[in-house]
Amino acid sequence: MAVLVRTNSEARQMQEALLSVNVHSVLYSSANLFESEEAREFQRVLTAVVEPKNQKFLKAALATEIIGVTGEELFRFTEDELALEAWFDKFANYHRLWLDHGFMRMFKDLLYRENLLTRLMAYPDGERRITNILHLAEVLHQAAVEQKLGMTGLLKWLSEQRMTNVAPVEAHQLRLESDENAVKLVTMHMSKGLEYPVVFCPFTWSGSFIRNPDTLKFHDEANDRAFTLDLGSESMDEHKVFAQKEELAENLRLLYVAVTRAKHRCYLVWGRFNEAETSAPAYLFHQPKILNTEDVVGSIKEHFKTLDDAQIRNKLRQVEADSGGVVELAELPKPEGVSYQTSHVAEEKLTCRDFSAKIDASERISSYSSLIARLPHGEEQADYDALLAQDTTEVVPEEAKDLETYSDILAFPRGAKTGIFMHHLFQNLDFTESSSTGLEEFISTKLQEFGFEAEWLPAVRNMVDKVLTVPLGLRGRSFSLSQISRKDRLNELEFYFPLKTISPGVLKSIFAQYAGVELAADFPTRIERLNFVRFKGFMKGFIDLVFQKDGRYYIVDWKSNYFGNELKKYDQKALAQAMAEHYYILQYHLYVVALNQYLKVRLPNYRYQGHFGGVFYIFLRGVDPSLDSGYGVYRARPSEGMIEELSGKLLAQQE
Repeated sequence: MAVLVRTNSEARQMQEALLSVNVHSVLYSSANLFESEEAREFQRVLTAVVEPKNQKFLKAALATEIIGVTGEELFRFTEDELALEAWFDKFANYHRLWLDHGFMRMFKDLLYRENLLTRLMAYPDGERRITNILHLAEVLHQAAVEQKLGMTGLLKWLSEQRMTNVAPVEAHQLRLESDENAVKLVTMHMSKGLEYPVVFCPFTWSGSFIRNPDTLKFHDEANDRAFTLDLGSESMDEHKVFAQKEELAENLRLLYVAVTRAKHRCYLVWGRFNEAETSAPAYLFHQPKILNTEDVVGSIKEHFKTLDDAQIRNKLRQVEADSGGVVELAELPKPEGVSYQTSHVAEEKLTCRDFSAKIDASERISSYSSLIARLPHGEEQADYDALLAQDTTEVVPEEAKDLETYSDILAFPRGAKTGIFMHHLFQNLDFTESSSTGLEEFISTKLQEFGFEAEWLPAVRNMVDKVLTVPLGLRGRSFSLSQISRKDRLNELEFYFPLKTISPGVLKSIFAQYAGVELAADFPTRIERLNFVRFKGFMKGFIDLVFQKDGRYYIVDWKSNYFGNELKKYDQKALAQAMAEHYYILQYHLYVVALNQYLKVRLPNYRYQGHFGGVFYIFLRGVDPSLDSGYGVYRARPSEGMIEELSGKLLAQQE
């Protein structure tokens, strides 16, 4: 249930009243943490920590409910100096802790040694107190760190925050304690859009009459309802009528918000209270027969004064009768002075339930890597040619030692680290600015970042130039990566797609239909040799690069494989053999299935023939467009029939 109020002050009054009868409540407000009683007491405690030899400060700290020394104990200190001396020693120790290890270490020690949490929790509003204390400590620690404040500086900062009368920043607003099994105290403004089973509205008689104003704020109806501030003009009395009318409208709006928050029942408290004669309920229930529309507030004020309690009650009975049983009029009950007793439900002994269901071990998330190497089906990461070099050791190829050191990319060290380096290089490179002066600085930074010698800069720079300028394209469409801007590309496109049950046999049957036409004749036999167990679930992967050129979408996979120190080992024949041996043919078919599904969702009127451009596997060491654009670049474009067949056999329908 909720109690809806106009102000934080009213909320605190209700909280105190509920606490007096042992009813737990939670205050939802934007009140300032530094206005809380805990902030006042905490300042006293910290003052004693900063000056631990000052008896006045020490006794003030001990008298707080945070430390919890009773009045009798304080009086006993006048006769028992040893007992007081023990407290002096404690606070001197807190002082040293703060000085040597900082505020938070001291606070944690204070929290533990003075048993603050257990003792404060014994109060009816214990959760509220603890929440405020912990919040204060967090805010003070942050201020000490950010502003480099020592003990005296932090104490001064706390004092200034408590004295500053400004709206709190979000970090300094009161935090909410646990609202489980608690009455919610909420301002009408904050309750907008919320709903509660039962709502109480104890303060609905806020008046609309403005007494002796120095200033008035209103919307001037004679000036296109312009917002106006009257600081004491000759028209003050006329403007006061406008301002009061707007105040009444605001009170009516808030009353509507309050009573419509209730889902099942709403209690509205009403009667002849101070200022009630110009309130929203007075306007709704007790309008005069002839209402002065020019001065609405003045009109209902004068009329309400003529009513006695019996007349007010009779009007409310009429509202009750007209409601058809929806409204019930009742006298406000007198407090019985009985505290609320929380009901205790017998705790059941908790035991773990036995799991008897069968787990389908065939369902999993798989990837290209796990298909070809029986890797664990855990978290899949970008490929980076890791299957070619499982360790990260930097190795200079034996054959490459005959080459001129550092001058040729063929001599570049191989290993998983190289694959990661080259992928990272092209992911972060702006293809269209490859000739800029900043490129060499960028490459140099990456070489250093990955632990390669700076002497490799010319070879890597030359390799980048070749890769970005090599002619790509299929079926007469020629272009280079240097024409692809950042906005037309996606790096490391991650995908998932749902899988039917697959096995090596299923894959072989699909690829066999296109063997000798789109694929090498022996590739289905290679697929059959895969040794993964049949499964279903999801296929996951990362596509190194997807880019768009002239309305067509292309896939790029970067390969850092080392095939030898001769460029001919990267010609089309060698690449075709590598694509089959390492199952890259399977890999790019999975990529095309994923991209095809993605484009079907994202592109209106998508057609495979018109929108899909092809696949490029770029073997970075072997690219050399000055000799032949075929070196180092494997090009493919699976037929639409092949991709539709593969999609039909692989993709499971999502319910």
